[in-house]
Amino acid sequence: MAHMIDTSVNKKGSAVYALKAAWHGLGTVLDHLPTAAEAIAVAGLGWEVALRQLTTEDGFVIPDFVATARMDSKAALGIVSPTYPIIQNERAFEAFDIVAREQDLRFMAAGALDEGREIWALAKTPGGTKIGGKSVIEHFLLMHTGHTGKHSLKLLPTNTVVVCQNTLRIALQGQSDAWITIRHAGDVEAAIEEAREAVDQANGIFKATDEVAKRLAAKKVTLKFRDEVFNDVLDWYYGEDSRPDVNGRTEKEVLEVVLAGAEATRKIKISVREQRRVASLDALMLKWENDRQKINNPGSAWALWNAVSEWTDHDQIENKPKRGSEQDQLEAAFRNTLYGMAADAKEYVFEKCAEYAGASKLLPA
Repeated sequence: MAHMIDTSVNKKGSAVYALKAAWHGLGTVLDHLPTAAEAIAVAGLGWEVALRQLTTEDGFVIPDFVATARMDSKAALGIVSPTYPIIQNERAFEAFDIVAREQDLRFMAAGALDEGREIWALAKTPGGTKIGGKSVIEHFLLMHTGHTGKHSLKLLPTNTVVVCQNTLRIALQGQSDAWITIRHAGDVEAAIEEAREAVDQANGIFKATDEVAKRLAAKKVTLKFRDEVFNDVLDWYYGEDSRPDVNGRTEKEVLEVVLAGAEATRKIKISVREQRRVASLDALMLKWENDRQKINNPGSAWALWNAVSEWTDHDQIENKPKRGSEQDQLEAAFRNTLYGMAADAKEYVFEKCAEYAGASKLLPA
């Protein structure tokens, strides 16, 4: 797998972070909040993309398709049609920056991934919302575009519970995902207006999810509902057929056997997938009972969502099969947390808990 943080031109990494370094140590850390122009300059995102003809090794021109290529590194980024509209990095940031300044959004980070195939920026909205009087939700907008032919200019509203750093993104009802697309990115004036509408839409999502979270914090859950949620999540990750039922044993009994050692595991012929499932159930139970939940109204639907979120956002980084370098694995986990399986699972549990708490009607419509 290619290095995700782009180091193809700048070995320090094409990324910029405000006030705090990222876990991978790449990129430049600023002691202040940058403007979009400064973020582009410091992160080294000022390069342009052009369309280039495709040819075979022996010189024949390949019709109907061209390559998108970086002009500084000459790297080919994707294969597209000859009419593909390129969104230059500076143009993508321009509309976002104007609206960010209007709405008092603060740029926190920006960068390029995978040799420049993907471009992103993260902005924070002012303030935060207390849930249950103890935990605080902060709101962010992730801007994302790319040069492979598969990425339009989009914004993703996402929430972070401060302290435990659990993330939540919620799609509008009737939409397949939570991304808000800027459809006229090539026209700056139209893009600015669309970005304004997108930020207004995101603020509506933030307000709605905050209200739902408050309802979750006030709603105690039964152990039956907790177990139902945990099993739904584990079915999601491992499949329904991973539920251990060896000689009539319950998952708890199987867990005791698994923890007893490999020899005991071989005697009951439990599969690796089943072992992972029961170990994950144990981890979820620990998340449910740990000290950190003291800030999340213990025993509540909010504490239940946070237990699942902490497991998907953090434990899965440690427990997933190792592929590529450590930085590759962490970048993959970052993507998974915001728009992969982890994000889907967290959204599902949030909506299930909202229904349990009688707050479904408050979800963004």
